[in-house]
Amino acid sequence: MEKVLFVISSLEAGGAQRALSNVVTNLPDDLEIDILLSHTEKVTYPYKGNIIGLSIKEPDNRKNLLYQARVLCRRFFALRKLKKHKNYTACISFLTSANIVNVLTGNKYCKTIVSIRNDSRHSGFSGIERFFNRIECLLNKRADFAVSVSESIREYMIRDLGFSPHKVKTIYNGYSKENYITDESTTIERTAGNNFTFITTGRLSKQKGQWHLIRAFSRLVEKHPDCRLCILGEGPLRTYLEELVKQLNLERHVSLPGFVENTFDYYRQSSAFVLTSRWEGFPNVMIEAMMCGLPVISCDCYTGPREILAPDTDNSYQVKCEIECARYGIITPPMSGAFLPAHSALEKEEMLLFEAMQKIITKDNLREKYCNMSIMRSEHFLIDNCVKQWLELLKSSI
Repeated sequence: MEKVLFVISSLEAGGAQRALSNVVTNLPDDLEIDILLSHTEKVTYPYKGNIIGLSIKEPDNRKNLLYQARVLCRRFFALRKLKKHKNYTACISFLTSANIVNVLTGNKYCKTIVSIRNDSRHSGFSGIERFFNRIECLLNKRADFAVSVSESIREYMIRDLGFSPHKVKTIYNGYSKENYITDESTTIERTAGNNFTFITTGRLSKQKGQWHLIRAFSRLVEKHPDCRLCILGEGPLRTYLEELVKQLNLERHVSLPGFVENTFDYYRQSSAFVLTSRWEGFPNVMIEAMMCGLPVISCDCYTGPREILAPDTDNSYQVKCEIECARYGIITPPMSGAFLPAHSALEKEEMLLFEAMQKIITKDNLREKYCNMSIMRSEHFLIDNCVKQWLELLKSSI
């Protein structure tokens, strides 16, 4: 029986964690799976296989240098021992710290495969994150294979980081259709005008830019006083976002339920999905919303949204001063990231986002078109396709 080791910090929350969960739970039963985690206090996502925990207590500030160094050392010695004695076919790591240790412990006993989930040029890293990311970029070229989550990131790795093309493969995150597609008994009701609900999902952080969405939505409420906005997720900007909602008198219109394990119930009750991220690797939440048939509006951030919504266009292109009604959704210019006073005039990009939301509410034919196109596009990202590609890569690594 072949054995594979996955390495990641936790299975608690996050896009990489969910992607790993989707892969391991759908791998064939004749593959033996181990998952090395830094801590196992809270396992949110389902998994299959054997969890190996390092029992490293996570501090309030995970960016603390001492904590990161401790994790690196503990993970290094544990991983080196596992590779030597467990006879793995391959070790697959997700995220920067895990990738560094995977490469440093070598490929003498099994192949090393690293998963690259961000374009570091646009990732907004700062301080210690930037330091570790530079180390990761240098080391990852020594891995046997590197898996990117989008073609944009693959192109960047080859062109700017010097990876050999034959060592870099794009495998999109995979999703289970039955978890999201509704049946006749759970039909999604999407009404125009009154009770129209926009939804977004993501960590409440600078990366996700939800404050821009709230500001644009405040203008929308002036024209459609019964529309709603639901922001799923938890994070360091919660207090700021709640205060912004209060200053704009949107308490009756905007809800922030926090982290939700099963987003399906919320998508089922919503009318459209909006993404205002300043950067992405590959936005899982967008595909999940599309699987539920929600029309999508997204800022044209690096990387992922354009590749999903406008796959026939140049991945390096960004729309600047207009709304782009792309093949599978609406694309607006990327947000500035500036924290402006609540009642200051909308930025140009926020105004265009408001206009895109207005289109989805008022143009029934456009909304219906993108509902259908969302489901059609989501078929490309089914978990079976993803798992098949991972298995092909594992075979080539033997």
